[in-house]
Amino acid sequence: AYIGRMRANGQTCTSTKRILIAEKIYDEFIDKLRKKLNKTKVGDPMDPINDVGPIARMDLFLKLQHQLSDYIEDFEYSI
Repeated sequence: AYIGRMRANGQTCTSTKRILIAEKIYDEFIDKLRKKLNKTKVGDPMDPINDVGPIARMDLFLKLQHQLSDYIEDFEYSI
């Protein structure tokens, strides 16, 4: 899941968009993915200490920002 989404900073048409997770392993999956994401270093993509670089274009940034806002609203509604 991590590699599928983070390869090429998730900015390719083949990047993972949705992940279906069995309820039985959901909590464990989220915990492991969260830990991996928290360790991800964002910065200059030419610097080997970084895992991913910045978003390539402003329109992609705005789209991601919109998706994140929608997710947060949906998440808050479901609690």
